Amino acid sequence: MYQVASPSYFETVRVPLHAGRLLNESDGADALKVALISEGMAQRWWSNQSPLGRRIQLGRPNSENPWLTIVGIVGDIAYNPYDRQPRRVIYVSYQQAPALWMDIGVRTAGDPLRVAPAVTAAIRSVDREQPITNMQTMAKAIHNHAIGLNYMAVLMGVFGALALGLSPSVSTG
Repeated sequence: MYQVASPSYFETVRVPLHAGRLLNESDGADALKVALISEGMAQRWWSNQSPLGRRIQLGRPNSENPWLTIVGIVGDIAYNPYDRQPRRVIYVSYQQAPALWMDIGVRTAGDPLRVAPAVTAAIRSVDREQPITNMQTMAKAIHNHAIGLNYMAVLMGVFGALALGLSPSVSTG
């Protein structure tokens, strides 16, 4: 999985640093292209050695994509409620690989929706034209992402009960 992130992303979502360093503000557009990798990826590709300082390139052989130097290894996290195991992830700086759209996460103490006006004002102070859509709590985002799985579980239960009710009863006697 390829993930564009800011330096504060890892603290916000509490992803621990296992080796090397995190992304920082000096990882700008003109700096050496760097990446962090998840622990699962480090174990998969460099099980008996350190990947720090190694260079990787995304894409096919002879790709035009820039080479990335691995500067850190971070903990595994689950991105999807459907995944049985955490995905192997490459994180790159948003300054070195700007995305067309981004999610912004804010960690708060108390009700997160109470800070929504302040977050909106902060974004507007940087770029008045920036669209702000779908502001929600992380709990709501996870619930919405998993809702299909929940519906499927209910349907399977209903079909199982129907099959049991329609099956001929077996009597011993």
